[in-house]
This record gives sequence, structure tokens and C-alpha cells, in this order.
Amino acid sequence: MVFIPRHPLVENQLCSYAETTVTSGSGVILAYAGSVVYVDSYGGNDKFSRDRALVKTFSTTNPSSMGAIPYGFLMQNVRVGYPTYISSYATITINEGSAEAFAELAKNSSGVVTGTKAVPVGVAQGGIWETTWYDPSVTYTAGMYLYVGEMGRVTSFTNALPLTNWIEDSVTDNRVKPVAIVERGLSSSEAASANKTLRIKLLI
Repeated sequence: MVFIPRHPLVENQLCSYAETTVTSGSGVILAYAGSVVYVDSYGGNDKFSRDRALVKTFSTTNPSSMGAIPYGFLMQNVRVGYPTYISSYATITINEGSAEAFAELAKNSSGVVTGTKAVPVGVAQGGIWETTWYDPSVTYTAGMYLYVGEMGRVTSFTNALPLTNWIEDSVTDNRVKPVAIVERGLSSSEAASANKTLRIKLLI
């Protein structure tokens, strides 16, 4: 029997955003920095998924995510990779030095694009962070609990996704649990502008 410590920061830097079936839109954002993610599976067949936790964002368009457990917050935007005529390992000049993750296009044996491959990402847990990926329809006050919203945005309890396995108590209290708490809030007009940072303390 063993019980071996793992360094949480290192482990979270070795996650990958899972493969998708998005087949077009080079540069389109698949997931935003600050999105709450869950572990979909572990390990895959290529170098960017082998021995890694594969994470996805929560969305009502992905029903299976409604039964998932929040794992952490995405530290990078994830974008669709470059067109097929650009080498898989090339970097366009405008993106050099970018902290964003670019998911390589996946192709079948005939060379037809079938989606995007897994791509390495960082996932944050704990600590105090500033984010612009929040529900713009909400007024945020200091000390307010935040919940998982559509596409992994943080939001109010009223707009929280119905995560069936992330609840306070299945017998006495079936409310979903929070994932963060507001440290520095935003007024309704500031939140609506969607360009102000919301400072939050992560609870996962």
C-alpha cells in the first residue's frame, strides 16, 4: 500500500483540454481562461493526452457535464489550431509568446479534419484570482458565493447549472455547492461591460 504526495501546482500544469469535434474556425475560442472545468477522463493515445487528466468545460449542450464534479479553473484560453496547410508544429508570428493554448486539428486517414486534439493547459485550484469570465447579468458583491454557470462562467446561485452530483446534501439540502467567493465585487454596470476584472477566492 502506498500514499504518495503529488505537487498540486505541477499536477495542474500537466492537464490537457480534451479533444473536440469542432472542425472549422481557426483561432476560434473553444474554452475561456477562468472557465470551471471537470475531469472527463485520464490519459490518451497521443503525446498531449498520455498520462494527463483531460478536462472539459461545463455546458448544457454537453449533458454528461451536468453530472460532473468541478475540478478547477482553466488558466488559458483554448483556441482551434491553424489551418491544415500550416505545419502542426508551426507558430504564426502574431501568436508567438501567447499564453493561449492552440489545439492541433485532428484528421482521419483520408486527411479530413474531424475535430481538435487534446492540448496541454493549466488548471488553477485555490488562491485568489482575477477573472473576466463571469456572467455579465449579475451584480457581484464582496462575500458573495459563486457557482458554475453556462460554459464554465462563474455566476450567481439563481443562474447556476443544475449539477446533480455537486450538491450540499442529497437528503436535506439539494442546492448546488459554490466554487468561489467574491473578494472585490462589481456593480451591475461594471459587470455588464464585461471588461472589468472580478477578484475571487477559489473554493476548489
